Amino acid sequence: MAEQSPRWQNPRFIRGLVISRALDLEGAIDDCIIRRLALGRPMPEGDALEECRRVLYGRNVSMAQRWTFLRLMMTVDGAVDEDLLRLVESVAEARNRLAHSRLGTDEAGTVVSGHSFHESKAKYRFDADMLWATVRDADDAILRLGGMVACMDAHGA
Repeated sequence: MAEQSPRWQNPRFIRGLVISRALDLEGAIDDCIIRRLALGRPMPEGDALEECRRVLYGRNVSMAQRWTFLRLMMTVDGAVDEDLLRLVESVAEARNRLAHSRLGTDEAGTVVSGHSFHESKAKYRFDADMLWATVRDADDAILRLGGMVACMDAHGA
């Protein structure tokens, strides 16, 4: 009996990840991002979406698996998906801005107190990509991996 390929090599499974990346703060799916990234293809089954969440946020998933998964997500049909690349980059940029606020300064170097921190944080939530960036602590690891993927793809690796 032939060995089955890993689930993360299945295009329907990869599109499930795209959907999970489009979840907004309330857990609802952002239709605009889905239309932009799914390119009119059929949406994956519910179990595929759950499996995507497991790979992204599960405790027993290796960093190598997540890295491979992100890379595959960005290379549907063998080419880098520019929309996905921009999504990862914009989320990483938002995360960096928020990290500066958490350290007590905004981008201009102004000290940010507790109340103004929330105002500062809110101004970076200008679209669904930015909303997604603030959802879970688990995103930090995923964004580091996404940055590695983007860097390697930019250098032809």
